Amino acid sequence: MDSLNRLELFEALEAGKRKRNVGDAFKHIVTDNWKVDMVVTFNLRSLKNYLTLRDSGAAYFGIRHLAQAIKDATPNKYLDLIIKGK
Repeated sequence: MDSLNRLELFEALEAGKRKRNVGDAFKHIVTDNWKVDMVVTFNLRSLKNYLTLRDSGAAYFGIRHLAQAIKDATPNKYLDLIIKGK
């Protein structure tokens, strides 16, 4: 990241802080293509709640994509316990 991008990012974050909504300024500066390696743990009730809310048509498309990736990575024996109709 060059210094110009860092300055733009810093200014966007500072502007977001003044508006009390840092995420809005940040999401318009940072691309959606940053690779992030992470480990996520859920209990079954929380996983069911997450997939129910975030895999619906009302969810933001990026979150739906993440929910689908979580569903794809979850072993079927757990999905059978939490997804209706399976």
